[in-house]
Amino acid sequence: VGMKFHAQTPDGVRIMRVVGVSPEGITLDANHEMAGQELHFKVKIAGVREATAEELSHGHPHRAGGCCGGHGHGDGGCGHHHEHEGECDGKGGCGHGH
Repeated sequence: VGMKFHAQTPDGVRIMRVVGVSPEGITLDANHEMAGQELHFKVKIAGVREATAEELSHGHPHRAGGCCGGHGHGDGGCGHHHEHEGECDGKGGCGHGH
């Protein structure tokens, strides 16, 4: 109990923790270790700009270097989205499992 390990899942690699052991098997917890805790953030707005048409159509902002932060072409677009349809997941992620 308490042991952590990496497991490959359909959604990518997840860290899992053993929370119970019995003769029938083990019980795993795949929740983030901060799940259920109250978090407080201090933020500073560094700049404001209008969304691009592509960002509006995808429903999330893009960073320079692509939405994976380095897999793109440095143009603020969503990486290889146009070459590989479906990479932007429409929920703020890139569809690469990051």
